[in-house]
Amino acid sequence: MQLRKSVEQPIPFSQAEQRVELAGTLNGCEIYHIAETAVIPFKKTTLHLNERQVWFNRHFVEMIQLVLANGGFYSPRVLIFLIHSSG
Repeated sequence: MQLRKSVEQPIPFSQAEQRVELAGTLNGCEIYHIAETAVIPFKKTTLHLNERQVWFNRHFVEMIQLVLANGGFYSPRVLIFLIHSSG
């Protein structure tokens, strides 16, 4: 894995895994409506967790997905690039 600065090598929206739609501009800054999101855990496995931690992990992820499915999230282009550039 290699980290890179999003300012130097921004990820084009056409290559992003999730969808955003241009909503407009505010003081010359593009504002995007976040139309689709994904929750990606840091650890791909839960084998290291005990039963209680697995329960909390599952419910926490479900809570995040419920909030994100609500819609109505907007972001400037800079923040979207920061989110996508960490991979």
